[in-house]
Amino acid sequence: MAKHGRMACPCHLLERGVTVRPFTEVTSELVPRGSNSAWHGRHKVAVDNRGNTPLPVVLSARGATERTKMAFEPAELTVPPGEAKFATLRVRPTQRLWRGTPITHPFQAVVTPRTGEGQDPYEPVVLDGTYEQQAILPRWLPRTLAAAVLVAALLVGLWYALLRPTVRSAAREAITPQAVESAVKQGDKESGGAQDGQQGGRQGASGGGGQDGGQDGGSTGPGGGKSRAPSDGSDAEPGEPGGPAAPASARVQVRDAVGGGAAERTAYTVPDGKSFELTDIVVQNPQGDTGTLVISSDDGQLLNLALENFRDSDYHFVTPIQVAAKGKVTISVSCREVGRPVKAPAPSQCSESLFLGGKISATETNG
Repeated sequence: MAKHGRMACPCHLLERGVTVRPFTEVTSELVPRGSNSAWHGRHKVAVDNRGNTPLPVVLSARGATERTKMAFEPAELTVPPGEAKFATLRVRPTQRLWRGTPITHPFQAVVTPRTGEGQDPYEPVVLDGTYEQQAILPRWLPRTLAAAVLVAALLVGLWYALLRPTVRSAAREAITPQAVESAVKQGDKESGGAQDGQQGGRQGASGGGGQDGGQDGGSTGPGGGKSRAPSDGSDAEPGEPGGPAAPASARVQVRDAVGGGAAERTAYTVPDGKSFELTDIVVQNPQGDTGTLVISSDDGQLLNLALENFRDSDYHFVTPIQVAAKGKVTISVSCREVGRPVKAPAPSQCSESLFLGGKISATETNG
């Protein structure tokens, strides 16, 4: 009997050892199951070790056809227990698809656990996936290129049909005989002012020399004044001997009927004792006639033009064409077909105009 009201109870502590044997359980997942690209497909394989020992696995892939090449990075994994690891799978087509319908390539990724010596092989995990090979050139590209070519062709046609003739016509209308004549006169005024300044300087130098000579020789003119040097012709008018060249211009119109010989007219005759420097020629074919226009001088042809090649045409010579005294500048027109002006009565003859511009100066005479 226990003291103090307590009962004694005999107790025994039992101990036993528990042995946990290794086991293997693996799961895998392919992410994403399908990919699409023109160049290659990219997938990831997740390997989850649900066992209690490190698990080495081998990764491989096989395709339904030989039109793809597949590779894992890395090709082997060792997964600790209770963890997951990832590997990258790349799928590449063997041939490029430039255009057309996309091609689907099915494949399988295989995860095989590696076994040790004397162990039974584990069943591999097979994952199904697809790679859709798309065309390198998008479907809209040919249509876009065709539309761009069509727009470019329309713009070129618009330029040649509407804009270019308008620009050329505006440029030709700006170069009229009146504009050329005005430019020639303006140039003559500027050159005449420069020559007047040079002549004034020469006169001042000549007067100073005369005075010095009078003082040195002690002679004076009538009334006690000093004698003046004789005139050297510097006060001559433009176009006169010793004076600057004067502007000169001429206009002429020639009409010619179809058939027969060419119609010829004299545009300008150089006066006796003068010389003509031809610097500007403007020809006009307002009706759009067809034929030949020839401009000549005593030395031969200056221009030989086909009327169908122009409506307005101008020529400006840096080196003037020299026409001697009593020389002539002529225009000859041979009409093959009369033009038809827009919104105007049909004419019966070819009609061409000529404008000449230049400078006339007196020829030097001996004695």
